[in-house]
Parts: sequence; C-alpha cells; structure tokens
Amino acid sequence: MDPVFDAIVIGAGFAGAATAYHLSRLGEFRILILEREAQPGRHASGKNAALLRQAVSDAEVGAMVQETLRALEAPPEDWEQKNLFRRTGSVLLGENRVLSGFAGLLRKLGAAFELHDRNSFPEKLDAGFRAELRAAGYEALLFTSRDGVVDVAALLANYLDAARARGATLVCGAEARGVTREAEAWRVATGAGEFRARLVINAAGPWAGGLGVAAGLPDRGFAHFRRHLFLAAAAAPRLDRPYLWDTAHECYFRPDPQGLLLCAGDEEPHPAGEPAVDPRVEARLFEKLRAHFPALAPPEIRRAWACLRSFLPGSPFLIEAEAGAPGFLWVAGLGGHGMGSSFGAGRRAAERAVAFFDRQKS
Repeated sequence: MDPVFDAIVIGAGFAGAATAYHLSRLGEFRILILEREAQPGRHASGKNAALLRQAVSDAEVGAMVQETLRALEAPPEDWEQKNLFRRTGSVLLGENRVLSGFAGLLRKLGAAFELHDRNSFPEKLDAGFRAELRAAGYEALLFTSRDGVVDVAALLANYLDAARARGATLVCGAEARGVTREAEAWRVATGAGEFRARLVINAAGPWAGGLGVAAGLPDRGFAHFRRHLFLAAAAAPRLDRPYLWDTAHECYFRPDPQGLLLCAGDEEPHPAGEPAVDPRVEARLFEKLRAHFPALAPPEIRRAWACLRSFLPGSPFLIEAEAGAPGFLWVAGLGGHGMGSSFGAGRRAAERAVAFFDRQKS
C-alpha cells in the first residue's frame, strides 16, 4: 500500500513546526504533523523565556539565530501575525574571556554589539539600570542591541498556520507510540490511529531519543535538564528595557507585561516528561539575587513553572538523517535554542528532507 503522506513530522513544537513550514514552501509535499498534546506549545516551545539571544557559543547555531532574527524583523508574507518581536537589546555580564568569545562570533556573523568593562556602560542604559549593575560582580558587559523578546505563541502559530495553508495536516492528541519501517515507508502508530509516510521527521523534543530507540535505532544519548521560570510582581515594568543575563552566576531576568520574569539558571537532569516545580529552586534564585542583584531581592513570586531542555552531548544540534535507516530524519537536541534558532533550523531540516525525496527519484 502506498503511503498516504510524503512526510510525517512528529512534534509540533518549534523544531517540528518550523521544519513543516519550510518543507511546505519547498514543494508540494503531503505533510502530516503529529502532536502528542491537545494543542501545540504545551511544553518548552510555549514555556520558554521568549528571549532572542544572538550571543551563543556555536557558529552554526549563531547563523540559525540570525535567520530567525531577520524573519522576525521582516516577517515573510505568509505569516499572518507580523508584530511579534519587541527589540529591547540585551545585557550579558560575565568574565571577559567568555564575553570576548561571544563578541568574536558576533563579529563574524555581522551582528552589532558593544563590549564594555565594568567602568563603562552602553548609552541605552538608564541611571537606574547602571546602579543595579554597579552592585553586581562582573568583569565585562556585552550589549547586543538587536536582541529582544518574542511572542512565542504567535511565532509557533505562524509556522503551523502557514504550513496548513499549503495543505499540511495537524493532528493533536496523537502521541507517537511506535515507529516501524515497512518496505519503502514508515508506519507511525498513535492513539489517534496509524499513519504511513516515505519520511519520518523526529522532532519530538525530550521524547525524540526514546522514539528513535523504539524504532530500532541506536541510542543517541540525549540528556534532558529541568529549568524553572518565575514571574514576580513589579511596579510599572519598562518593557523597552534590555533583558539581563549573568553568564558567570547563571541567572537572568527581563521585564514582562505582568511584572518581572526571572530564572535561576538551574540545570537538573530529568527524564523525558512534564517536570514538576521544585520549590527549592526559588530559594536558589533568591540567593543569587541577594548576592548579585540586591535591588531585586526578595521578589514577590506570583507563579512558577518548569520545562525541559534537551542536549546531545558533544553536538549543539542533531539535524541529520539516520545512517542505515532511509527516511528517518532527526531534528532534536536543540538545547534551549529551539525558539531562537527555529527559522534557520527548520530550513536546514527541510532541505535535508527534500534531498531525501530527490534521491528517491534518481
């Protein structure tokens, strides 16, 4: 029996949604997107801090972030929601060695930045911000003017809506329970039925590794880490203020329409699944704020949540075909950069999918 679809994308988070979006732009492919939850964005794609950060440690990831930034600043015509990026700039604090490394990569990418020692400040920073920084212990400051905050729900919807407008099908409540190779196609069994396609794109986030093993593929060794976010009360938050990320003490915060969003930079190993909030992390956040940003301590926490970031040891991302398993494509292990890299990562994954279809023709 011929497969009903050309490609099945497992996961409707940023990795899967952006891949389906670009694949729908590259040809008339029959695309099915399977999402385990009742709606997309239930996990990290909808629970992240929404920070577009250009200063990363890997050149290829940095190039993907640049693609996303360009799309946010000049949205494609097929995006229904256009005003989804608030350019605020970012302030990164840390060791001179670390921030100089970021600056070197930004320079190669053609990104605008300012590198300061602790005795000088970017002109954009107001007196109150400068006073907060003087109380913090740091060697260097990196200001990246084009960084900002993304409407993550709108961005995810843009990818999915544009793909569906070109014929892609989204099925929610369809957890992939088994992936098997049959002749020249893959069969994906879900609670919503079974589906067949020439190509399977594994963008299942924390579940991607287990799905690969269940399909009979080698264990890639993904590692998952829980991270918390906290929403605190704040009087009249200034939404144009740069977000601040302390890379030496691993914490960050940004103004939010509902107050102040904060993160303690926690990283606890956690199995694939929806992580519960650990109340002990709030105390760690308070300790860091008291030590380095006393003007913010102790904040009045209104809400806390947690999500997982998945990593592939020794590699920033896994966007590649599985050797020995024709028609199995990985888009996984995005390590907390899924939203920021999504436009570029999705394009690369879609191009690999098209290359597979082209090889089938030859």
